Amino acid sequence: MRVYTSDEAGLFKAIDLDLNVSYEQVRALAAKKAKTKPDEKDAEKPEKSKKSTNNKDTQVAGGVKTKILNGTVDRKREIQATSQLVSLDEGDNHSLSKLVGVARRDGTVEAIELPTGKTRHTYLDQDFQQSVKIRINGHFITEKKYVGINVTPEHFLTCTNLGRVRYQRWDDSDNPTLIQLPFDINVMRAHHKCPNAFIVGGQEHELRLWDIERLASEYSIPETASQKSWPWAKPQSTKPLFESENVEPDFLGLRVPVWITDAWFLDSDNATQPGDLTKFIVSTNYKQIRIYDAKSGRRPVKDWEFGDYPIRNLAVSPTGNDVFYADTTGKVGHLDIRTGKEIGQLKGFAGTVTSMCLNRDGSLLATVGLDRFLRLHETNSANHKLRHKVYLKQRLTNVVVDWSSEKTEEEEAEEMWHDMATVKSDSKRKRKSR
Repeated sequence: MRVYTSDEAGLFKAIDLDLNVSYEQVRALAAKKAKTKPDEKDAEKPEKSKKSTNNKDTQVAGGVKTKILNGTVDRKREIQATSQLVSLDEGDNHSLSKLVGVARRDGTVEAIELPTGKTRHTYLDQDFQQSVKIRINGHFITEKKYVGINVTPEHFLTCTNLGRVRYQRWDDSDNPTLIQLPFDINVMRAHHKCPNAFIVGGQEHELRLWDIERLASEYSIPETASQKSWPWAKPQSTKPLFESENVEPDFLGLRVPVWITDAWFLDSDNATQPGDLTKFIVSTNYKQIRIYDAKSGRRPVKDWEFGDYPIRNLAVSPTGNDVFYADTTGKVGHLDIRTGKEIGQLKGFAGTVTSMCLNRDGSLLATVGLDRFLRLHETNSANHKLRHKVYLKQRLTNVVVDWSSEKTEEEEAEEMWHDMATVKSDSKRKRKSR
Protein backbone atom coordinates (compact mmCIF):
# COMPACT_ATOMS: atom_id res chain seq x y z
CA MET A 1 0.00 0.00 0.00
CA ARG A 2 1.40 3.38 -1.03
CA VAL A 3 0.72 6.68 0.72
CA TYR A 4 1.90 10.16 -0.24
CA THR A 5 2.51 12.92 2.32
CA SER A 6 3.45 16.60 2.24
CA ASP A 7 4.93 18.72 5.01
CA GLU A 8 5.85 22.21 6.19
CA ALA A 9 9.42 21.83 4.92
CA GLY A 10 8.27 21.53 1.30
CA LEU A 11 8.92 17.78 0.89
CA PHE A 12 6.60 15.41 -0.96
CA LYS A 13 7.20 11.81 0.13
CA ALA A 14 6.08 8.33 -0.89
CA ILE A 15 5.63 5.75 1.88
CA ASP A 16 5.19 2.08 1.01
CA LEU A 17 3.54 0.15 3.84
CA ASP A 18 3.73 -3.63 4.11
CA LEU A 19 0.31 -4.64 5.44
CA ASN A 20 1.69 -8.08 6.37
CA VAL A 21 3.89 -6.43 9.02
CA SER A 22 1.90 -5.15 11.98
CA TYR A 23 2.70 -2.39 14.43
CA GLU A 24 2.89 -4.92 17.27
CA GLN A 25 5.49 -6.96 15.38
CA VAL A 26 7.68 -3.89 14.94
CA ARG A 27 7.40 -3.06 18.65
CA ALA A 28 8.20 -6.62 19.68
CA LEU A 29 11.21 -6.79 17.35
CA ALA A 30 12.57 -3.48 18.63
CA ALA A 31 12.07 -4.59 22.23
CA LYS A 32 13.76 -7.91 21.63
CA LYS A 33 16.83 -6.30 20.12
CA ALA A 34 17.02 -3.77 22.92
CA LYS A 35 16.34 -6.52 25.49
CA THR A 36 13.67 -4.42 27.13
CA LYS A 37 9.91 -4.51 27.40
CA PRO A 38 8.10 -3.05 24.41
CA ASP A 39 7.16 0.58 24.75
CA GLU A 40 6.29 3.45 22.51
CA LYS A 41 9.87 4.70 22.18
CA ASP A 42 11.03 1.42 20.68
CA ALA A 43 8.27 1.51 18.06
CA GLU A 44 8.79 5.13 17.17
CA LYS A 45 12.39 4.49 16.15
CA PRO A 46 12.51 0.96 14.73
CA GLU A 47 15.87 -0.42 13.79
CA LYS A 48 16.60 -0.31 10.09
CA SER A 49 16.40 -3.55 8.17
CA LYS A 50 19.42 -5.21 6.60
CA LYS A 51 18.37 -3.98 3.18
CA SER A 52 20.73 -1.19 2.17
CA THR A 53 20.22 1.59 -0.34
CA ASN A 54 22.56 4.02 -2.03
CA ASN A 55 19.88 6.73 -2.17
CA LYS A 56 20.11 8.99 0.89
CA ASP A 57 16.48 10.05 0.35
CA THR A 58 15.22 6.48 0.76
CA GLN A 59 14.84 4.66 4.09
CA VAL A 60 13.65 1.12 4.76
CA ALA A 61 12.65 0.00 8.25
CA GLY A 62 10.02 -2.15 9.93
CA GLY A 63 8.00 -3.00 6.80
CA VAL A 64 8.02 0.68 5.74
CA LYS A 65 9.87 2.25 2.82
CA THR A 66 10.07 6.04 2.78
CA LYS A 67 11.30 8.05 -0.19
CA ILE A 68 11.45 11.79 -0.92
CA LEU A 69 9.93 12.20 -4.37
CA ASN A 70 9.97 15.96 -4.78
CA GLY A 71 11.23 19.10 -3.06
CA THR A 72 14.05 20.19 -0.79
CA VAL A 73 13.92 21.49 2.76
CA ASP A 74 12.71 25.07 2.45
CA ARG A 75 10.13 26.59 4.80
CA LYS A 76 9.14 29.17 2.18
CA ARG A 77 8.00 26.32 -0.09
CA GLU A 78 5.74 24.65 2.45
CA ILE A 79 3.06 22.52 0.76
CA GLN A 80 -0.25 23.97 1.93
CA ALA A 81 -2.65 21.94 -0.20
CA THR A 82 -2.62 18.79 -2.33
CA SER A 83 -5.13 17.54 -4.86
CA GLN A 84 -6.62 14.12 -5.44
CA LEU A 85 -4.71 11.73 -7.69
CA VAL A 86 -5.58 11.90 -11.39
CA SER A 87 -4.83 9.10 -13.85
CA LEU A 88 -2.66 10.07 -16.82
CA ASP A 89 -4.06 7.14 -18.83
CA GLU A 90 -7.54 8.29 -19.75
CA GLY A 91 -10.24 5.82 -18.76
CA ASP A 92 -7.90 3.69 -16.64
CA ASN A 93 -8.40 4.46 -12.95
CA HIS A 94 -6.01 1.66 -11.94
CA SER A 95 -3.09 3.02 -13.98
CA LEU A 96 0.17 3.47 -12.09
CA SER A 97 0.83 6.74 -13.96
CA LYS A 98 -0.76 9.44 -11.83
CA LEU A 99 -0.73 13.20 -11.46
CA VAL A 100 -1.05 15.12 -8.19
CA GLY A 101 -1.20 18.86 -7.68
CA VAL A 102 0.57 20.70 -4.86
CA ALA A 103 0.20 24.35 -3.84
CA ARG A 104 3.14 25.91 -2.01
CA ARG A 105 3.47 28.79 0.40
CA ASP A 106 5.43 30.99 -2.05
CA GLY A 107 2.56 30.85 -4.59
CA THR A 108 3.92 28.01 -6.73
CA VAL A 109 1.47 25.48 -8.15
CA GLU A 110 2.96 22.21 -9.42
CA ALA A 111 1.74 19.06 -11.11
CA ILE A 112 3.88 16.11 -10.01
CA GLU A 113 4.04 12.84 -11.93
CA LEU A 114 3.74 9.67 -9.91
CA PRO A 115 5.46 7.42 -9.09
CA THR A 116 8.58 9.17 -10.49
CA GLY A 117 8.10 12.45 -8.60
CA LYS A 118 9.08 14.61 -11.58
CA THR A 119 7.50 18.05 -11.94
CA ARG A 120 5.38 17.97 -15.09
CA HIS A 121 3.92 21.50 -14.90
CA THR A 122 4.59 24.53 -12.73
CA TYR A 123 3.14 28.00 -12.32
CA LEU A 124 4.11 30.85 -9.98
CA ASP A 125 1.31 33.14 -8.85
CA GLN A 126 2.81 36.62 -8.63
CA ASP A 127 -0.11 37.70 -6.46
CA PHE A 128 1.59 35.95 -3.52
CA GLN A 129 4.55 38.33 -3.71
CA GLN A 130 2.41 41.22 -2.46
CA SER A 131 1.91 41.77 1.26
CA VAL A 132 -1.57 41.79 2.74
CA LYS A 133 -3.23 42.97 5.95
CA ILE A 134 -7.01 42.74 6.05
CA ARG A 135 -9.24 42.93 9.09
CA ILE A 136 -12.32 40.73 8.79
CA ASN A 137 -14.53 38.77 11.17
CA GLY A 138 -12.66 40.10 14.20
CA HIS A 139 -9.15 39.08 13.13
CA PHE A 140 -6.40 40.08 10.70
CA ILE A 141 -5.38 38.15 7.60
CA THR A 142 -1.66 38.83 7.20
CA GLU A 143 -0.66 36.02 4.84
CA LYS A 144 -2.13 34.55 1.69
CA LYS A 145 -2.69 30.83 1.88
CA TYR A 146 -3.94 28.13 -0.45
CA VAL A 147 -7.03 26.36 0.91
CA GLY A 148 -7.63 23.98 -2.01
CA ILE A 149 -6.29 22.76 -5.34
CA ASN A 150 -7.46 20.49 -8.13
CA VAL A 151 -5.53 19.50 -11.25
CA THR A 152 -6.11 17.71 -14.53
CA PRO A 153 -3.54 17.06 -17.29
CA GLU A 154 -4.79 20.25 -19.01
CA HIS A 155 -6.00 22.65 -16.27
CA PHE A 156 -5.57 23.57 -12.64
CA LEU A 157 -7.93 25.19 -10.13
CA THR A 158 -6.80 26.90 -6.93
CA CYS A 159 -8.41 28.96 -4.18
CA THR A 160 -6.85 31.11 -1.46
CA ASN A 161 -8.06 32.27 1.94
CA LEU A 162 -8.75 35.65 0.32
CA GLY A 163 -11.40 34.01 -1.85
CA ARG A 164 -9.37 34.30 -5.05
CA VAL A 165 -10.12 31.42 -7.43
CA ARG A 166 -7.75 30.87 -10.35
CA TYR A 167 -8.61 28.55 -13.24
CA GLN A 168 -6.33 28.24 -16.26
CA ARG A 169 -4.57 25.91 -18.65
CA TRP A 170 -1.05 24.79 -17.86
CA ASP A 171 0.17 25.83 -21.31
CA ASP A 172 -1.71 29.14 -21.51
CA SER A 173 -0.99 31.47 -18.60
CA ASP A 174 -2.12 34.51 -20.61
CA ASN A 175 -5.82 33.61 -20.43
CA PRO A 176 -6.72 32.75 -16.84
CA THR A 177 -10.08 32.96 -15.14
CA LEU A 178 -9.78 35.01 -11.96
CA ILE A 179 -12.84 34.95 -9.69
CA GLN A 180 -13.17 36.94 -6.48
CA LEU A 181 -15.28 35.26 -3.80
CA PRO A 182 -15.78 36.59 -0.24
CA PHE A 183 -12.75 36.75 2.09
CA ASP A 184 -11.86 34.31 4.86
CA ILE A 185 -12.46 31.01 3.03
CA ASN A 186 -11.18 27.91 4.84
CA VAL A 187 -11.81 25.12 2.34
CA MET A 188 -12.22 24.52 -1.39
CA ARG A 189 -12.86 21.02 -2.70
CA ALA A 190 -13.51 19.81 -6.24
CA HIS A 191 -15.48 16.69 -7.11
CA HIS A 192 -13.32 13.80 -8.30
CA LYS A 193 -15.72 12.84 -11.11
CA CYS A 194 -16.85 16.36 -12.06
CA PRO A 195 -13.71 18.53 -11.86
CA ASN A 196 -15.76 21.55 -13.00
CA ALA A 197 -17.75 21.48 -9.76
CA PHE A 198 -16.25 22.77 -6.52
CA ILE A 199 -17.55 23.78 -3.09
CA VAL A 200 -16.23 26.52 -0.81
CA GLY A 201 -16.91 27.57 2.76
CA GLY A 202 -15.34 29.54 5.56
CA GLN A 203 -15.88 31.93 8.43
CA GLU A 204 -19.19 33.73 7.88
CA HIS A 205 -19.20 32.18 4.42
CA GLU A 206 -21.99 29.70 3.75
CA LEU A 207 -21.40 26.54 1.74
CA ARG A 208 -21.62 27.24 -2.01
CA LEU A 209 -21.43 24.95 -5.03
CA TRP A 210 -19.96 26.51 -8.19
CA ASP A 211 -19.43 25.45 -11.79
CA ILE A 212 -16.05 26.84 -12.87
CA GLU A 213 -16.86 26.48 -16.59
CA ARG A 214 -19.90 28.73 -16.19
CA LEU A 215 -17.82 31.25 -14.25
CA ALA A 216 -15.12 31.17 -16.94
CA SER A 217 -17.65 31.75 -19.72
CA GLU A 218 -18.55 35.23 -18.38
CA TYR A 219 -15.00 36.27 -17.44
CA SER A 220 -12.89 38.37 -19.81
CA ILE A 221 -9.65 40.31 -19.44
CA PRO A 222 -9.65 43.90 -20.76
CA GLU A 223 -7.30 44.39 -23.69
CA THR A 224 -5.61 47.33 -21.95
CA ALA A 225 -4.90 45.40 -18.74
CA SER A 226 -1.38 44.16 -18.07
CA GLN A 227 -0.62 40.88 -16.36
CA LYS A 228 0.04 42.64 -13.04
CA SER A 229 -3.32 44.42 -13.18
CA TRP A 230 -5.55 41.56 -14.26
CA PRO A 231 -8.87 42.05 -12.50
CA TRP A 232 -10.30 39.64 -9.94
CA ALA A 233 -13.96 39.74 -10.95
CA LYS A 234 -16.91 38.92 -8.75
CA PRO A 235 -19.52 36.57 -10.25
CA GLN A 236 -22.10 38.69 -12.06
CA SER A 237 -24.85 36.79 -13.84
CA THR A 238 -23.66 33.33 -12.76
CA LYS A 239 -25.15 32.17 -9.48
CA PRO A 240 -23.99 29.26 -7.32
CA LEU A 241 -25.69 25.96 -8.10
CA PHE A 242 -26.36 25.63 -4.38
CA GLU A 243 -25.99 27.99 -1.43
CA SER A 244 -26.73 26.85 2.09
CA GLU A 245 -28.74 28.83 4.61
CA ASN A 246 -27.94 29.27 8.26
CA VAL A 247 -29.88 27.31 10.86
CA GLU A 248 -32.65 28.86 12.93
CA PRO A 249 -31.63 31.23 15.78
CA ASP A 250 -30.91 29.60 19.12
CA PHE A 251 -33.31 29.44 22.08
CA LEU A 252 -32.36 33.02 23.02
CA GLY A 253 -33.24 34.24 19.56
CA LEU A 254 -29.58 34.94 18.71
CA ARG A 255 -28.08 34.29 15.30
CA VAL A 256 -25.88 31.17 15.11
CA PRO A 257 -22.41 32.06 13.74
CA VAL A 258 -21.08 30.33 10.61
CA TRP A 259 -17.55 28.90 10.40
CA ILE A 260 -17.04 26.00 7.98
CA THR A 261 -13.68 24.25 8.39
CA ASP A 262 -14.02 21.31 5.97
CA ALA A 263 -16.50 20.14 3.33
CA TRP A 264 -17.02 16.99 1.24
CA PHE A 265 -19.36 15.69 -1.43
CA LEU A 266 -21.66 12.83 -0.46
CA ASP A 267 -22.95 12.09 -3.97
CA SER A 268 -22.20 8.76 -5.63
CA ASP A 269 -19.68 8.28 -8.41
CA ASN A 270 -22.53 8.21 -10.95
CA ALA A 271 -22.72 12.01 -11.02
CA THR A 272 -21.50 13.36 -14.36
CA GLN A 273 -22.67 17.00 -14.27
CA PRO A 274 -22.29 19.65 -11.55
CA GLY A 275 -26.07 19.91 -11.40
CA ASP A 276 -26.28 16.26 -10.33
CA LEU A 277 -24.45 17.00 -7.06
CA THR A 278 -26.93 17.57 -4.27
CA LYS A 279 -25.53 16.11 -1.01
CA PHE A 280 -22.74 17.63 1.07
CA ILE A 281 -21.26 17.27 4.55
CA VAL A 282 -19.39 19.98 6.45
CA SER A 283 -17.62 20.43 9.78
CA THR A 284 -17.55 23.67 11.73
CA ASN A 285 -15.39 25.46 14.22
CA TYR A 286 -18.26 25.17 16.67
CA LYS A 287 -18.09 21.35 17.04
CA GLN A 288 -20.87 20.65 14.51
CA ILE A 289 -21.17 18.21 11.62
CA ARG A 290 -23.94 19.01 9.17
CA ILE A 291 -25.41 17.31 6.11
CA TYR A 292 -27.07 19.26 3.32
CA ASP A 293 -29.40 17.94 0.63
CA ALA A 294 -30.23 20.43 -2.11
CA LYS A 295 -33.40 18.51 -2.93
CA SER A 296 -34.72 19.11 0.61
CA GLY A 297 -33.85 22.77 0.93
CA ARG A 298 -30.98 25.05 1.83
CA ARG A 299 -30.83 24.32 5.54
CA PRO A 300 -29.06 21.20 6.88
CA VAL A 301 -31.13 18.03 6.99
CA LYS A 302 -28.95 16.65 9.81
CA ASP A 303 -27.07 18.61 12.45
CA TRP A 304 -24.94 17.02 15.18
CA GLU A 305 -22.53 18.31 17.80
CA PHE A 306 -19.53 16.24 18.94
CA GLY A 307 -16.90 16.81 21.58
CA ASP A 308 -15.76 20.01 23.23
CA TYR A 309 -13.35 21.41 20.64
CA PRO A 310 -13.48 22.73 17.06
CA ILE A 311 -13.62 20.08 14.32
CA ARG A 312 -10.96 20.64 11.67
CA ASN A 313 -11.00 17.72 9.22
CA LEU A 314 -13.34 15.14 7.72
CA ALA A 315 -12.86 11.93 5.75
CA VAL A 316 -15.79 10.24 4.00
CA SER A 317 -15.85 6.52 3.18
CA PRO A 318 -16.47 5.40 -0.43
CA THR A 319 -19.92 4.14 0.58
CA GLY A 320 -20.79 7.53 2.09
CA ASN A 321 -22.13 5.97 5.29
CA ASP A 322 -19.07 6.34 7.51
CA VAL A 323 -17.42 9.66 8.32
CA PHE A 324 -14.27 10.30 10.36
CA TYR A 325 -13.68 13.65 12.04
CA ALA A 326 -10.70 15.19 13.83
CA ASP A 327 -10.70 18.10 16.26
CA THR A 328 -7.94 20.46 17.37
CA THR A 329 -6.80 18.23 20.27
CA GLY A 330 -6.03 15.09 18.25
CA LYS A 331 -9.33 13.31 18.84
CA VAL A 332 -10.42 11.25 15.81
CA GLY A 333 -13.96 9.89 15.90
CA HIS A 334 -15.87 7.41 13.73
CA LEU A 335 -19.42 8.45 12.89
CA ASP A 336 -22.25 6.54 11.21
CA ILE A 337 -24.28 9.22 9.44
CA ARG A 338 -27.26 6.89 9.01
CA THR A 339 -27.87 6.88 12.75
CA GLY A 340 -25.89 9.94 13.82
CA LYS A 341 -24.10 7.89 16.48
CA GLU A 342 -20.39 7.76 17.16
CA ILE A 343 -19.15 4.21 16.60
CA GLY A 344 -15.77 4.66 18.24
CA GLN A 345 -12.57 6.64 18.48
CA LEU A 346 -9.07 6.14 17.12
CA LYS A 347 -6.32 6.20 19.73
CA GLY A 348 -2.69 7.23 19.90
CA PHE A 349 -2.60 10.82 18.62
CA ALA A 350 -0.40 13.41 20.31
CA GLY A 351 -1.46 16.57 18.49
CA THR A 352 -3.76 18.07 15.90
CA VAL A 353 -4.54 15.84 12.92
CA THR A 354 -4.07 17.95 9.78
CA SER A 355 -5.28 15.51 7.12
CA MET A 356 -7.02 12.13 6.72
CA CYS A 357 -7.58 9.81 3.78
CA LEU A 358 -9.26 6.40 3.37
CA ASN A 359 -8.22 3.54 1.11
CA ARG A 360 -10.33 2.16 -1.74
CA ASP A 361 -12.80 0.10 0.31
CA GLY A 362 -12.70 2.31 3.41
CA SER A 363 -11.15 -0.39 5.62
CA LEU A 364 -7.99 1.62 6.42
CA LEU A 365 -7.59 5.26 7.45
CA ALA A 366 -4.31 7.15 6.97
CA THR A 367 -3.77 10.22 9.16
CA VAL A 368 -1.00 12.79 9.54
CA GLY A 369 -0.56 15.61 12.01
CA LEU A 370 1.65 18.08 13.78
CA ASP A 371 3.29 15.31 15.84
CA ARG A 372 5.16 14.25 12.64
CA PHE A 373 3.67 10.76 12.50
CA LEU A 374 1.85 8.94 9.75
CA ARG A 375 -0.63 6.46 11.22
CA LEU A 376 -2.67 3.73 9.59
CA HIS A 377 -5.73 2.46 11.48
CA GLU A 378 -8.24 -0.24 10.75
CA THR A 379 -11.79 1.08 10.48
CA ASN A 380 -13.73 -2.20 10.53
CA SER A 381 -12.38 -3.60 13.80
CA ALA A 382 -14.11 -2.84 17.08
CA ASN A 383 -11.08 -1.15 18.65
CA HIS A 384 -9.82 0.49 15.41
CA LYS A 385 -6.49 -1.31 15.58
CA LEU A 386 -3.32 0.62 14.75
CA ARG A 387 -1.58 -1.10 11.79
CA HIS A 388 1.38 1.23 11.18
CA LYS A 389 3.03 4.23 12.79
CA VAL A 390 5.81 6.01 10.88
CA TYR A 391 7.92 8.95 12.05
CA LEU A 392 8.55 11.35 9.13
CA LYS A 393 10.66 14.10 10.82
CA GLN A 394 8.70 17.13 9.56
CA ARG A 395 5.31 18.47 10.61
CA LEU A 396 2.89 17.02 8.08
CA THR A 397 0.18 18.92 6.21
CA ASN A 398 -1.55 16.47 3.83
CA VAL A 399 -1.90 12.76 3.09
CA VAL A 400 -3.16 10.99 -0.06
CA VAL A 401 -3.68 7.23 -0.50
CA ASP A 402 -2.86 5.75 -3.91
CA TRP A 403 -5.74 3.38 -4.64
CA SER A 404 -3.97 1.88 -7.66
CA SER A 405 -1.31 0.42 -5.32
CA GLU A 406 -3.95 -1.65 -3.53
CA LYS A 407 -4.99 -5.12 -4.59
CA THR A 408 -8.61 -6.11 -4.86
CA GLU A 409 -9.86 -9.36 -3.31
CA GLU A 410 -9.92 -11.00 -6.76
CA GLU A 411 -6.32 -9.96 -7.43
CA GLU A 412 -5.18 -11.23 -4.03
CA ALA A 413 -6.94 -14.56 -4.57
CA GLU A 414 -5.42 -14.93 -8.03
CA GLU A 415 -1.95 -14.15 -6.68
CA MET A 416 -2.41 -16.67 -3.85
CA TRP A 417 -3.34 -19.46 -6.27
CA HIS A 418 -0.48 -18.51 -8.59
CA ASP A 419 2.11 -18.63 -5.80
CA MET A 420 0.75 -21.83 -4.26
CA ALA A 421 3.15 -24.77 -4.62
CA THR A 422 1.92 -27.77 -6.58
CA VAL A 423 1.85 -31.12 -4.83
CA LYS A 424 2.79 -34.14 -6.92
CA SER A 425 1.05 -37.40 -6.12
CA ASP A 426 1.88 -40.91 -7.31
CA SER A 427 -0.61 -42.37 -9.75
CA LYS A 428 -0.31 -45.82 -8.14
CA ARG A 429 -1.85 -46.07 -4.73
CA LYS A 430 -0.18 -48.49 -2.34
CA ARG A 431 -2.35 -51.01 -0.55
CA LYS A 432 -2.16 -50.95 3.19
CA SER A 433 -0.45 -53.96 4.68
CA ARG A 434 -2.44 -56.05 7.09
